[in-house]
Amino acid sequence: MARVNLTSKLIDTLPLPVGRKSIDYFDQRLPGLVLRASAGGARSWNVVYRHQGRARRLTLGRCDVISLDDARSRARVALCDVSRGIDPGEVKAQAASDLTFEELAAQFIEQHVRKLRSARKTERMIERELLSRWRNRKATSITRRDIAMLASEISGRAPVLANRVVATARRLYSWAISQGLVDQNPTDHVERPTSECARERVLTTSEIKSLWHAFDPHWSALFQLCLLTGQRVGEVLTMRWSDIDGDCWIIPDTKNGRQQRVPLTRQALQVLSEVPRRGEYVFATSKRPGGHLKGYRKAFNRACALANIKNARPHDLRRTAASMMASMGVSRLVIGQILNHADRSVTAVYDRYSYDAEKRTALGAWAEHLQGSAVL
Repeated sequence: MARVNLTSKLIDTLPLPVGRKSIDYFDQRLPGLVLRASAGGARSWNVVYRHQGRARRLTLGRCDVISLDDARSRARVALCDVSRGIDPGEVKAQAASDLTFEELAAQFIEQHVRKLRSARKTERMIERELLSRWRNRKATSITRRDIAMLASEISGRAPVLANRVVATARRLYSWAISQGLVDQNPTDHVERPTSECARERVLTTSEIKSLWHAFDPHWSALFQLCLLTGQRVGEVLTMRWSDIDGDCWIIPDTKNGRQQRVPLTRQALQVLSEVPRRGEYVFATSKRPGGHLKGYRKAFNRACALANIKNARPHDLRRTAASMMASMGVSRLVIGQILNHADRSVTAVYDRYSYDAEKRTALGAWAEHLQGSAVL
Protein backbone atom coordinates (compact mmCIF):
# COMPACT_ATOMS: atom_id res chain seq x y z
CA MET A 1 0.00 0.00 0.00
CA ALA A 2 1.60 3.25 -1.20
CA ARG A 3 0.98 6.38 0.86
CA VAL A 4 1.96 9.66 -0.78
CA ASN A 5 1.54 13.35 -0.16
CA LEU A 6 -0.67 13.99 -3.17
CA THR A 7 -0.31 17.32 -4.98
CA SER A 8 -1.84 18.57 -8.22
CA LYS A 9 1.52 18.39 -9.99
CA LEU A 10 2.26 14.90 -8.70
CA ILE A 11 -0.95 13.29 -9.95
CA ASP A 12 0.10 12.86 -13.60
CA THR A 13 3.63 11.73 -12.73
CA LEU A 14 2.82 8.84 -10.41
CA PRO A 15 4.15 5.57 -11.89
CA LEU A 16 1.67 3.28 -13.62
CA PRO A 17 1.43 -0.37 -12.55
CA VAL A 18 3.65 -2.98 -14.15
CA GLY A 19 2.44 -6.56 -14.36
CA ARG A 20 -1.00 -5.80 -12.92
CA LYS A 21 -4.13 -3.88 -13.87
CA SER A 22 -3.99 -1.06 -11.32
CA ILE A 23 -2.18 0.46 -8.35
CA ASP A 24 -3.61 2.51 -5.47
CA TYR A 25 -1.97 5.62 -4.03
CA PHE A 26 -3.36 6.59 -0.60
CA ASP A 27 -3.48 10.27 0.32
CA GLN A 28 -1.40 11.06 3.40
CA ARG A 29 -3.45 14.15 4.19
CA LEU A 30 -6.86 12.47 4.07
CA PRO A 31 -6.97 8.79 5.05
CA GLY A 32 -9.55 7.04 2.89
CA LEU A 33 -8.94 9.04 -0.29
CA VAL A 34 -7.26 6.92 -2.95
CA LEU A 35 -5.92 7.67 -6.41
CA ARG A 36 -6.20 4.53 -8.55
CA ALA A 37 -3.91 4.42 -11.62
CA SER A 38 -4.58 1.80 -14.30
CA ALA A 39 -2.06 0.22 -16.65
CA GLY A 40 -3.69 2.04 -19.56
CA GLY A 41 -2.97 5.45 -18.05
CA ALA A 42 -6.40 6.26 -16.58
CA ARG A 43 -6.47 7.77 -13.10
CA SER A 44 -9.52 7.99 -10.85
CA TRP A 45 -10.45 9.12 -7.35
CA ASN A 46 -11.87 6.59 -4.90
CA VAL A 47 -12.87 6.52 -1.25
CA VAL A 48 -12.24 3.33 0.73
CA TYR A 49 -14.11 2.74 3.98
CA ARG A 50 -15.81 0.08 6.08
CA HIS A 51 -19.57 -0.21 6.59
CA GLN A 52 -21.07 -2.81 8.90
CA GLY A 53 -17.71 -4.56 9.04
CA ARG A 54 -17.30 -4.87 5.27
CA ALA A 55 -14.71 -3.09 3.11
CA ARG A 56 -16.28 -0.73 0.58
CA ARG A 57 -15.03 1.45 -2.27
CA LEU A 58 -16.77 4.52 -3.67
CA THR A 59 -15.69 5.89 -7.06
CA LEU A 60 -15.73 9.69 -7.21
CA GLY A 61 -14.61 10.19 -10.82
CA ARG A 62 -11.63 10.73 -13.10
CA CYS A 63 -8.64 12.77 -11.99
CA ASP A 64 -8.67 14.82 -15.20
CA VAL A 65 -12.24 15.90 -14.43
CA ILE A 66 -12.19 16.24 -10.63
CA SER A 67 -9.41 18.30 -9.04
CA LEU A 68 -7.48 17.14 -5.98
CA ASP A 69 -9.16 19.76 -3.77
CA ASP A 70 -12.60 18.75 -5.04
CA ALA A 71 -11.79 15.06 -4.52
CA ARG A 72 -10.76 15.73 -0.92
CA SER A 73 -13.92 17.72 -0.33
CA ARG A 74 -16.13 14.96 -1.73
CA ALA A 75 -14.22 12.30 0.21
CA ARG A 76 -14.74 14.20 3.48
CA VAL A 77 -18.49 14.29 2.85
CA ALA A 78 -18.54 10.55 2.12
CA LEU A 79 -16.44 9.70 5.19
CA CYS A 80 -18.66 11.92 7.34
CA ASP A 81 -21.65 9.85 6.17
CA VAL A 82 -19.78 6.68 7.11
CA SER A 83 -19.17 8.02 10.63
CA ARG A 84 -22.95 8.47 10.98
CA GLY A 85 -23.66 4.91 9.88
CA ILE A 86 -24.62 5.83 6.32
CA ASP A 87 -23.17 3.92 3.36
CA PRO A 88 -22.33 6.58 0.72
CA GLY A 89 -22.09 3.85 -1.90
CA GLU A 90 -25.71 2.85 -1.33
CA VAL A 91 -26.80 6.49 -1.35
CA LYS A 92 -25.08 6.96 -4.68
CA ALA A 93 -26.59 3.78 -6.12
CA GLN A 94 -30.07 4.91 -5.09
CA ALA A 95 -29.54 8.34 -6.66
CA ALA A 96 -28.33 6.68 -9.86
CA SER A 97 -31.40 4.46 -10.01
CA ASP A 98 -33.64 7.56 -9.81
CA LEU A 99 -31.73 9.54 -12.45
CA THR A 100 -33.62 9.98 -15.71
CA PHE A 101 -31.89 9.93 -19.07
CA GLU A 102 -32.85 13.58 -19.54
CA GLU A 103 -31.17 14.52 -16.25
CA LEU A 104 -28.07 12.53 -17.14
CA ALA A 105 -27.89 14.10 -20.61
CA ALA A 106 -28.27 17.58 -19.09
CA GLN A 107 -25.31 16.98 -16.77
CA PHE A 108 -23.23 15.56 -19.62
CA ILE A 109 -23.94 18.58 -21.80
CA GLU A 110 -23.33 21.14 -19.05
CA GLN A 111 -20.17 19.61 -17.59
CA HIS A 112 -18.55 18.07 -20.68
CA VAL A 113 -20.09 18.80 -24.08
CA ARG A 114 -20.07 22.59 -23.80
CA LYS A 115 -16.30 22.54 -23.43
CA LEU A 116 -15.97 20.98 -26.89
CA ARG A 117 -15.66 22.74 -30.22
CA SER A 118 -18.45 20.52 -31.55
CA ALA A 119 -20.77 21.44 -28.66
CA ARG A 120 -23.72 22.74 -30.69
CA LYS A 121 -23.64 19.81 -33.09
CA THR A 122 -23.43 17.27 -30.27
CA GLU A 123 -26.24 18.95 -28.32
CA ARG A 124 -28.52 18.83 -31.37
CA MET A 125 -27.71 15.15 -31.91
CA ILE A 126 -28.49 14.30 -28.28
CA GLU A 127 -31.79 16.20 -28.45
CA ARG A 128 -32.98 14.83 -31.80
CA GLU A 129 -31.77 11.25 -31.64
CA LEU A 130 -31.47 10.31 -27.95
CA LEU A 131 -33.73 12.52 -25.84
CA SER A 132 -36.58 12.18 -28.32
CA ARG A 133 -36.64 8.46 -27.48
CA TRP A 134 -35.48 8.11 -23.90
CA ARG A 135 -36.15 11.46 -22.23
CA ASN A 136 -38.24 10.13 -19.33
CA ARG A 137 -36.65 6.72 -18.95
CA LYS A 138 -34.32 5.89 -16.08
CA ALA A 139 -30.71 6.33 -17.20
CA THR A 140 -29.86 2.87 -15.86
CA SER A 141 -32.74 1.25 -17.77
CA ILE A 142 -31.19 1.78 -21.21
CA THR A 143 -29.97 -1.60 -22.44
CA ARG A 144 -27.70 -2.92 -25.14
CA ARG A 145 -30.82 -3.93 -27.06
CA ASP A 146 -32.08 -0.33 -26.91
CA ILE A 147 -28.79 0.87 -28.41
CA ALA A 148 -28.87 -1.81 -31.12
CA MET A 149 -32.48 -0.95 -32.06
CA LEU A 150 -31.61 2.76 -32.14
CA ALA A 151 -28.65 2.10 -34.44
CA SER A 152 -30.72 -0.09 -36.74
CA GLU A 153 -33.49 2.50 -37.08
CA ILE A 154 -31.15 5.40 -37.83
CA SER A 155 -28.92 3.44 -40.22
CA GLY A 156 -31.96 2.81 -42.42
CA ARG A 157 -32.19 6.54 -43.21
CA ALA A 158 -28.71 7.87 -42.43
CA PRO A 159 -25.98 5.19 -42.12
CA VAL A 160 -23.12 7.49 -41.13
CA LEU A 161 -25.31 9.36 -38.64
CA ALA A 162 -26.03 6.03 -36.93
CA ASN A 163 -22.31 5.67 -36.23
CA ARG A 164 -22.12 9.17 -34.78
CA VAL A 165 -25.16 8.69 -32.54
CA VAL A 166 -23.87 5.41 -31.10
CA ALA A 167 -20.47 7.05 -30.53
CA THR A 168 -22.16 9.95 -28.72
CA ALA A 169 -24.18 7.58 -26.53
CA ARG A 170 -20.96 5.70 -25.76
CA ARG A 171 -19.20 8.91 -24.70
CA LEU A 172 -22.18 9.95 -22.60
CA TYR A 173 -22.24 6.72 -20.61
CA SER A 174 -18.45 6.56 -20.33
CA TRP A 175 -18.52 10.04 -18.84
CA ALA A 176 -21.35 9.03 -16.51
CA ILE A 177 -19.31 6.06 -15.28
CA SER A 178 -16.30 8.33 -14.69
CA GLN A 179 -18.54 10.56 -12.57
CA GLY A 180 -19.92 7.62 -10.62
CA LEU A 181 -23.46 8.25 -11.91
CA VAL A 182 -23.93 4.80 -13.48
CA ASP A 183 -22.02 1.55 -13.31
CA GLN A 184 -22.52 0.11 -16.79
CA ASN A 185 -22.30 1.34 -20.38
CA PRO A 186 -25.11 -0.08 -22.56
CA THR A 187 -23.06 0.58 -25.70
CA ASP A 188 -20.41 -1.97 -24.68
CA HIS A 189 -20.02 -4.67 -27.34
CA VAL A 190 -22.34 -2.80 -29.74
CA GLU A 191 -20.50 -2.68 -33.05
CA ARG A 192 -20.43 0.31 -35.35
CA PRO A 193 -23.70 0.11 -37.35
CA THR A 194 -22.15 1.12 -40.67
CA SER A 195 -18.77 0.39 -42.18
CA GLU A 196 -16.95 3.58 -43.17
CA CYS A 197 -13.99 3.65 -45.49
CA ALA A 198 -11.32 6.12 -44.47
CA ARG A 199 -11.16 8.94 -46.97
CA GLU A 200 -7.91 8.86 -48.96
CA ARG A 201 -8.15 12.01 -51.11
CA VAL A 202 -4.78 13.76 -51.38
CA LEU A 203 -4.33 16.79 -53.61
CA THR A 204 -1.59 16.72 -56.23
CA THR A 205 0.98 19.50 -56.44
CA SER A 206 -0.71 20.91 -59.54
CA GLU A 207 -4.10 20.86 -57.77
CA ILE A 208 -2.61 22.62 -54.76
CA LYS A 209 -1.19 25.30 -57.04
CA SER A 210 -4.51 25.81 -58.85
CA LEU A 211 -6.49 25.86 -55.62
CA TRP A 212 -4.06 28.20 -53.83
CA HIS A 213 -4.73 30.91 -56.41
CA ALA A 214 -8.46 30.16 -56.77
CA PHE A 215 -9.42 30.99 -53.20
CA ASP A 216 -11.51 34.09 -52.67
CA PRO A 217 -9.32 36.81 -51.05
CA HIS A 218 -11.76 36.81 -48.13
CA TRP A 219 -10.91 33.15 -47.41
CA SER A 220 -7.49 32.51 -48.92
CA ALA A 221 -5.45 32.99 -45.73
CA LEU A 222 -7.59 30.47 -43.83
CA PHE A 223 -7.09 27.64 -46.30
CA GLN A 224 -3.45 28.52 -46.96
CA LEU A 225 -2.69 28.27 -43.23
CA CYS A 226 -4.52 24.93 -43.06
CA LEU A 227 -2.17 23.62 -45.72
CA LEU A 228 0.99 25.19 -44.27
CA THR A 229 0.35 24.07 -40.68
CA GLY A 230 -1.53 20.80 -41.17
CA GLN A 231 -4.05 21.81 -38.50
CA ARG A 232 -7.81 21.24 -38.51
CA VAL A 233 -9.92 23.81 -40.34
CA GLY A 234 -11.98 24.45 -37.21
CA GLU A 235 -8.84 25.19 -35.19
CA VAL A 236 -7.45 27.59 -37.79
CA LEU A 237 -10.86 29.26 -38.11
CA THR A 238 -10.96 29.98 -34.35
CA MET A 239 -7.34 31.14 -34.12
CA ARG A 240 -6.98 34.23 -31.94
CA TRP A 241 -4.29 36.87 -32.27
CA SER A 242 -3.51 36.28 -28.60
CA ASP A 243 -2.72 32.62 -29.40
CA ILE A 244 0.26 33.68 -31.53
CA ASP A 245 3.54 33.99 -29.62
CA GLY A 246 6.20 35.17 -32.06
CA ASP A 247 6.72 32.31 -34.50
CA CYS A 248 4.61 29.84 -32.54
CA TRP A 249 0.84 29.36 -32.53
CA ILE A 250 -0.48 27.89 -29.28
CA ILE A 251 -3.86 26.17 -29.58
CA PRO A 252 -5.25 26.02 -26.03
CA ASP A 253 -8.22 23.77 -26.72
CA THR A 254 -7.96 21.10 -29.40
CA LYS A 255 -10.21 18.23 -30.46
CA ASN A 256 -8.41 15.75 -28.22
CA GLY A 257 -8.33 18.15 -25.28
CA ARG A 258 -4.57 18.74 -25.34
CA GLN A 259 -2.79 22.04 -25.88
CA GLN A 260 -0.96 22.11 -29.21
CA ARG A 261 2.12 24.15 -30.14
CA VAL A 262 2.39 24.81 -33.87
CA PRO A 263 5.64 26.30 -35.21
CA LEU A 264 4.89 29.05 -37.74
CA THR A 265 7.18 29.04 -40.75
CA ARG A 266 8.32 32.13 -42.59
CA GLN A 267 5.65 31.44 -45.22
CA ALA A 268 2.89 31.04 -42.62
CA LEU A 269 3.90 34.29 -40.93
CA GLN A 270 3.77 36.03 -44.31
CA VAL A 271 0.19 34.83 -44.82
CA LEU A 272 -0.75 36.05 -41.34
CA SER A 273 0.86 39.44 -41.92
CA GLU A 274 -1.58 40.07 -44.76
CA VAL A 275 -4.67 39.42 -42.63
CA PRO A 276 -6.21 42.69 -41.35
CA ARG A 277 -6.86 42.87 -37.60
CA ARG A 278 -10.59 43.27 -37.14
CA GLY A 279 -11.09 41.75 -33.71
CA GLU A 280 -10.17 38.99 -31.29
CA TYR A 281 -10.15 36.31 -33.97
CA VAL A 282 -7.66 36.26 -36.82
CA PHE A 283 -10.54 35.43 -39.15
CA ALA A 284 -13.03 37.84 -37.61
CA THR A 285 -16.31 38.78 -39.21
CA SER A 286 -17.80 42.26 -39.40
CA LYS A 287 -21.32 40.80 -39.28
CA ARG A 288 -21.12 39.69 -35.65
CA PRO A 289 -18.87 41.65 -33.27
CA GLY A 290 -16.56 39.24 -31.49
CA GLY A 291 -17.31 36.37 -33.88
CA HIS A 292 -15.35 34.57 -36.57
CA LEU A 293 -16.10 33.79 -40.21
CA LYS A 294 -18.79 31.25 -41.11
CA GLY A 295 -19.39 29.26 -44.29
CA TYR A 296 -15.91 27.94 -45.06
CA ARG A 297 -17.24 24.81 -46.80
CA LYS A 298 -19.11 26.86 -49.40
CA ALA A 299 -16.04 29.04 -49.94
CA PHE A 300 -13.87 25.95 -50.43
CA ASN A 301 -16.36 24.44 -52.88
CA ARG A 302 -16.44 27.67 -54.91
CA ALA A 303 -12.65 27.61 -55.21
CA CYS A 304 -12.69 23.94 -56.26
CA ALA A 305 -15.28 24.67 -58.93
CA LEU A 306 -13.21 27.59 -60.20
CA ALA A 307 -10.04 25.45 -60.31
CA ASN A 308 -11.94 22.46 -61.77
CA ILE A 309 -10.92 20.20 -58.87
CA LYS A 310 -13.23 17.27 -58.19
CA ASN A 311 -14.07 15.39 -54.99
CA ALA A 312 -12.14 17.64 -52.61
CA ARG A 313 -13.06 18.75 -49.10
CA PRO A 314 -11.47 21.23 -46.68
CA HIS A 315 -10.12 18.42 -44.45
CA ASP A 316 -8.19 17.09 -47.46
CA LEU A 317 -5.75 19.99 -46.99
CA ARG A 318 -4.66 18.50 -43.67
CA ARG A 319 -4.38 15.00 -45.12
CA THR A 320 -2.44 16.35 -48.08
CA ALA A 321 0.06 18.12 -45.82
CA ALA A 322 0.59 14.93 -43.79
CA SER A 323 0.93 12.71 -46.86
CA MET A 324 3.32 15.06 -48.62
CA MET A 325 5.52 15.36 -45.53
CA ALA A 326 5.62 11.57 -45.29
CA SER A 327 6.74 11.37 -48.92
CA MET A 328 9.53 13.83 -48.05
CA GLY A 329 10.84 11.48 -45.37
CA VAL A 330 9.30 13.01 -42.25
CA SER A 331 8.73 10.29 -39.64
CA ARG A 332 5.23 9.19 -38.72
CA LEU A 333 5.96 10.12 -35.11
CA VAL A 334 6.71 13.74 -36.01
CA ILE A 335 3.73 13.91 -38.38
CA GLY A 336 1.54 12.61 -35.56
CA GLN A 337 2.88 15.36 -33.31
CA ILE A 338 2.15 17.99 -35.97
CA LEU A 339 -1.39 16.66 -36.41
CA ASN A 340 -1.78 16.39 -32.63
CA HIS A 341 -3.11 12.87 -32.91
CA ALA A 342 -3.78 11.27 -29.52
CA ASP A 343 -1.39 8.46 -28.58
CA ARG A 344 -2.88 6.41 -25.74
CA SER A 345 -0.04 3.91 -25.48
CA VAL A 346 1.73 3.39 -22.16
CA THR A 347 4.91 4.81 -23.72
CA ALA A 348 3.09 8.04 -24.59
CA VAL A 349 2.14 8.53 -20.94
CA TYR A 350 5.83 8.87 -20.08
CA ASP A 351 6.90 10.73 -23.24
CA ARG A 352 6.50 14.43 -22.39
CA TYR A 353 8.99 15.74 -24.94
CA SER A 354 7.46 18.57 -26.99
CA TYR A 355 9.01 17.72 -30.40
CA ASP A 356 8.91 21.47 -31.18
CA ALA A 357 12.26 21.41 -33.01
CA GLU A 358 11.29 18.39 -35.11
CA LYS A 359 7.91 19.90 -35.95
CA ARG A 360 9.54 23.18 -36.99
CA THR A 361 12.02 21.39 -39.25
CA ALA A 362 9.29 19.31 -40.89
CA LEU A 363 6.89 22.21 -41.44
CA GLY A 364 9.74 24.36 -42.72
CA ALA A 365 10.69 21.70 -45.28
CA TRP A 366 7.03 21.37 -46.30
CA ALA A 367 6.69 25.14 -46.81
CA GLU A 368 9.92 25.24 -48.84
CA HIS A 369 8.60 22.36 -50.95
CA LEU A 370 5.45 24.34 -51.72
CA GLN A 371 7.49 27.42 -52.55
CA GLY A 372 9.88 25.41 -54.72
CA SER A 373 6.90 23.98 -56.60
CA ALA A 374 5.76 27.53 -57.41
CA VAL A 375 2.64 27.11 -55.30
CA LEU A 376 3.37 30.11 -53.06
